[in-house]
Amino acid sequence: MAITLRADNRAIVKDGKYSYLLDNYSSGSTSVSIMNTEGFFHNSFVLIGNIGSENTEILQLNKVDANTGELTFQNFSATAVGGGINGVAINNPGTGYEVGQILTVIQTGGNNGKVRVESVDSFGAITGLFVDQNEKGYGYSVATGVETTGGGDNNATINILSIFADSNSTTIFFETGKYFVAGQPVEIFNRSTGESRGTGVVSVSSNQTENIMTLTSPGISGVLPGDLVVVGNMTRFPHSESTRITVLQYDSIRFFRTETPNVPNLVEKTTLSHKQNTFITQTTREQ
Repeated sequence: MAITLRADNRAIVKDGKYSYLLDNYSSGSTSVSIMNTEGFFHNSFVLIGNIGSENTEILQLNKVDANTGELTFQNFSATAVGGGINGVAINNPGTGYEVGQILTVIQTGGNNGKVRVESVDSFGAITGLFVDQNEKGYGYSVATGVETTGGGDNNATINILSIFADSNSTTIFFETGKYFVAGQPVEIFNRSTGESRGTGVVSVSSNQTENIMTLTSPGISGVLPGDLVVVGNMTRFPHSESTRITVLQYDSIRFFRTETPNVPNLVEKTTLSHKQNTFITQTTREQ
């Protein structure tokens, strides 16, 4: 049976703080200035324009300057990685292991590196290992007799034969795929001290699975695994002076079934990232 699901997009601006743009802005703007920043905060989502207007869009704030009224936008923040595990070999096969178990690799300086048990003998000794490239971790170095934990009798050790290159001022590695666009601004922070290492600009756009970001980096002084990478965002549309900008209470809404409108939340939330220019989001699903 097919059911119709409907969401009122206007709910996201109800009772939200708002202000107005102080100038005209072209598409591709990485910041805008507004009349009053009261109620605008770091990481808030904002709606530029009005629900139902063609050029309306949702962006997330990175910085709010209460003195100048400037807002800068954020695409995402993530950890720069490098030294991820690439090639491994069995050192001590251990006992009691099962195919499919995921073992965490323990090494000083290493983070989140994992290997999967591919095959074992009749005693549960490991005979084959696999490194999932989404679980390679960062901060590792080539070594022998490295401990693992998380399966069997926790007594298997491995040799790390090779690692991936570290992030640097022009090439940033992430653990998982990210979406970024050429021209977006980037700032790198030393996660230990909080100090900025400088800024750069994304030089090549990605798809959703790309985990390597290339920068032009006139102001970045070195990058280490574990550093915080903040990638800014840009407006997709031009916006004119005095356009309304509203702080959203959330960036998602819940569908309700049209035949039971008084019983909301029957299905999961949907993002409004690409639906903010319509009053109603509606879809039909088979039940």
